[in-house]
Amino acid sequence: MLTRRKTLAGGIAALAAAPQCARRADGAPLPGLRRGVNIHHMLNWPTHRGGQSSADYVWPPFATAPYQLAAETLAEIVARGFTFVRVTVAPSIFLAADAKRRAELARLVMSRVDRFLAAGLEVLVDLHPVRENPAYLPERLTAENFPEAREYVDVVKALARGLGQRSADHVAFELMNEPHPQDAGGAERWQAQQAGLYAAARQEAPDLALVVCGADWSSGRELTRLDLTPYRKGNVLFTFHYYSPHLFTHSGMPTAMPERYLEGLAWPPAPAQAGDVTQAALARIAMDAKLSPEERTSASAQAQRSLRKYFSEMGGEARVNRDFAEVAAWAAAQGVPASRVLVGEFGVYHRPGEPPAVRAARLAWLETVRRAAEARSFGWAIWVLQDASDHGRGGIGILPSGAVSGMDPGVVRALGLRSDPKVAGGGGGRPGAAAQNG
Repeated sequence: MLTRRKTLAGGIAALAAAPQCARRADGAPLPGLRRGVNIHHMLNWPTHRGGQSSADYVWPPFATAPYQLAAETLAEIVARGFTFVRVTVAPSIFLAADAKRRAELARLVMSRVDRFLAAGLEVLVDLHPVRENPAYLPERLTAENFPEAREYVDVVKALARGLGQRSADHVAFELMNEPHPQDAGGAERWQAQQAGLYAAARQEAPDLALVVCGADWSSGRELTRLDLTPYRKGNVLFTFHYYSPHLFTHSGMPTAMPERYLEGLAWPPAPAQAGDVTQAALARIAMDAKLSPEERTSASAQAQRSLRKYFSEMGGEARVNRDFAEVAAWAAAQGVPASRVLVGEFGVYHRPGEPPAVRAARLAWLETVRRAAEARSFGWAIWVLQDASDHGRGGIGILPSGAVSGMDPGVVRALGLRSDPKVAGGGGGRPGAAAQNG
């Protein structure tokens, strides 16, 4: 008898199993996707009235200032030498919408895509679940009993249909960002789910470049375990994300545990600082009044375990190269051209006023990852252009929150981009006189 897991995976595949077009994508042009930047604020985190119906979104969506991209910002993206943008799109608002509003949302996405295309950029549209609506949490979308499976397939079809009408060598579509099923069989189930989504998209857009990934937050390790059978004869790119070591790349981030209690972590790891960093982290945990005694004990133990692992096992550039070499070896063994592999996200959290040594470590990590990708002919996309709001606590954005130009010059150099200070009229502009184009 079929298990529930197999039933859901088979159900998604069946929903997409209408006869395929006779046309094939073999040999059709692919977007290059060489040097990219993620844009996470334009079509994500839709305003939702918390505590109300799952469908209770503010309408029209994505219309206020925080969702806009200034002309100066777009000009700087191009002038710096980025070749593409990875635009994240929230599936939640699509899933909650009726047919009329879903069509309106699809048109809105295409209008944003067309603006980037007109600027000479390639565009990767990424369906990117976030946690703004409890009804559509990311892990829920890959659960074996996800009730909106059919609706998610319909969203994929709608976006694929619109993107398929654009130039095939300038657009691509990523079916889901960072799937991370929570159960033991989730990685296997994701493979079947993704194959069904792929078939649905391919039905609507035979030549569209589609981007697929492994489970475990789009990890490189899970990518190398992906069954490529469904994708052998299509225009397909393969993506993985890289934030290793997580303890370093998320050090100080308020939402990460135990990373929120860490400051000044060196990269490559410097064992000589282990004692001081550990004691400082334990002191911050002890002073956190929001923790119960039990939580304080647990956080202290977790921090000590993580730091011991970081200082004893985590290497520097050699570790990055080993990780990328594993993906490159997998691609070669599978007959996948390296140019079809994309490091879809990588980045490092930073706080305002970071000490010079911390900044130098962050930039060194970024440059190492970028060079490791390029040495293997992988494309890459830095996370992220701009944090929606850093609240003065820091972020991962390469453009200061609220600014319309003036990317971090250190990051620009680490990414091997153009560092001419005349680019886009210099740095630090603020919205106001600048046009806020959608």
